[in-house]
Amino acid sequence: MKKLILLLTQIDALDKELQEFERLENKTRADILLAAKSDIPLNVAQQKIRDARLTLDLVDAKRAKLLEPHIEAKNQLATLLRHFAEAWNSALQKACQEIELTVLQKNLEFFEGDERACQRWWEQGNMVQMPIFYKYRQAFYPTDSLRAQIGRDLIGTAKHFLRHVARLSREMGIKPSDLE
Repeated sequence: MKKLILLLTQIDALDKELQEFERLENKTRADILLAAKSDIPLNVAQQKIRDARLTLDLVDAKRAKLLEPHIEAKNQLATLLRHFAEAWNSALQKACQEIELTVLQKNLEFFEGDERACQRWWEQGNMVQMPIFYKYRQAFYPTDSLRAQIGRDLIGTAKHFLRHVARLSREMGIKPSDLE
């Protein structure tokens, strides 16, 4: 989970730098238009436009340099998010199976020790809908639409998953460090 948090902070820092470059590019383009429209001497206007062009070239170079690590970090975040969501759901499934085994062991005496009959009773009764499993059903993280959610808003989905795990981990008895 720490990897997920580190990637989020890294992506956030890269986003801020890219936004700063965007702001600088917009300001420089506005300066070019202002220099072209103003009544300043031609040689001064040409110098301002050359300086602005140099600034634009530098901004483009720095943006290109940052774009590759930004895309790589986002891809890594998407992969880690899928991995941790699946690990969270499998940990919940394991906890549900432990409760199921406990219930079956406690009810075995009603079936005179016949485990197969007890197992059939469990499966036919749709016991997974029992209130004891309600919190586990609510804690499952929906992974079926995760790819679409990541495509729309990767950062928001990752933050939502972290809040989901932080809110429910203590109640479910699952440590976030166990997911790694």
